[in-house]
Amino acid sequence: MVGAPFLPTRRRQINQLVGLIESTGNKTALFTDLGCGNGAVVQAVAKKGIPARGYEINPLLVLVAKAKLLRYKHASVYWANMWNVDLREADVIYFFGTQRFLEKLYQKLDSGEEGHVLISYGFRLNEQEPSSIEEPFFVYNISGR
Repeated sequence: MVGAPFLPTRRRQINQLVGLIESTGNKTALFTDLGCGNGAVVQAVAKKGIPARGYEINPLLVLVAKAKLLRYKHASVYWANMWNVDLREADVIYFFGTQRFLEKLYQKLDSGEEGHVLISYGFRLNEQEPSSIEEPFFVYNISGR
């Protein structure tokens, strides 16, 4: 098996994250969860009517997530390695991963032309100041080139 071990986001934090996304005021922004696991975060966002997409490398978790999302036409999960995914359409990107991979993800997003909001669970970037902090989430506005 490849990828990080499955560590689900707790319900309380999922609710907090959804509130953070809703506070942007843009319900048409595409939410993207990189390493979406069982799809719980994608499902919670989709329940609020926000377009949501998840990517997961573990095929068993992809099946679980897809089953959860059957009733949401504006939500989907894909079996993919997050480093190979085209994120140009993603407006809000959620990442629950280590510092090292967060830095790598930021570099990938910052080198593109599109702007993104990056929400990191538990880790902050070394060289960038977050635009807001709502523990355990660090929010970064990435303007692109």
